[in-house]
Amino acid sequence: MSPSAGLGKSQAVMEKETGLAPFLRRNGRMILIGFGIFLPLFIWWGLRPVKGTVHLGVCRTIIELQIPYPETLRLTAIEKLVPNEPGGAALRLYFTHIDGFGQNRSEVFECLFGPGLALEGLKRNRVSLPPEKIARLAATVPFIIAAKPNRNTPGRPRDDLMSLKKD
Repeated sequence: MSPSAGLGKSQAVMEKETGLAPFLRRNGRMILIGFGIFLPLFIWWGLRPVKGTVHLGVCRTIIELQIPYPETLRLTAIEKLVPNEPGGAALRLYFTHIDGFGQNRSEVFECLFGPGLALEGLKRNRVSLPPEKIARLAATVPFIIAAKPNRNTPGRPRDDLMSLKKD
């Protein structure tokens, strides 16, 4: 006598049912809950801005201290340069801002860090800043780090040239 001989016809059919349908019937709710949790987390993770290193945050803050209207600062590109010393960092930031005459200006700023976060050199438009100014700014680096500077990197440039035009 077969094990399913005493069972009703519908129970015997359910026993023999194999494949994806019974699995989904048993676990469909858990799959939907898992998908409902995973999808929003994945979207949130994908839409976050890309963060740079603390060197980027310090260099960006120093730029904001150098220009007259820091709220108009817009980073356009970041280049990581080869540092002079092992353990150091060197960044070249390309940015635009509005100057005191209302003109949109594109400039370059280079920050050179030694081991740790020791500020060793600054260049604005490839001209070195005076050593006394660098020493004053180097003393502010621990306070800049404590204030958690903005480390967002610029987005990818658009393909069309008209998006680069400023009015």
